[in-house]
Amino acid sequence: MDGPLLDSVVILPSTSEVKVLVTIIRDQNTNRDDFIFYSQRLMRILLEHTLTFLPVVPDTVTTYRGEEYDGVAFTGKLCAVSIVRAGEVMETAVHSVVKDISIGRF
Repeated sequence: MDGPLLDSVVILPSTSEVKVLVTIIRDQNTNRDDFIFYSQRLMRILLEHTLTFLPVVPDTVTTYRGEEYDGVAFTGKLCAVSIVRAGEVMETAVHSVVKDISIGRF
């Protein structure tokens, strides 16, 4: 890519898993079902990566063994906005990554 990127642009790390998925998706011999399956997997990876940028607060929970665990929780409630005819394809992936998320349409 030529030229500097904006400071707010984040590139998904090019792990071996991401490279394999992109290779399968771009292969002209990939059948429709595999294309959909691996595209959805890549979208889930992208969405999981975006969650790492959301703010969290300390959260202590009690485990099933009665022990306390010091973890974190997201602050606020998450929602997604689907851009009709562009972002709708990611709705399945969003629901598979964030349970019970509200999705609006634009």
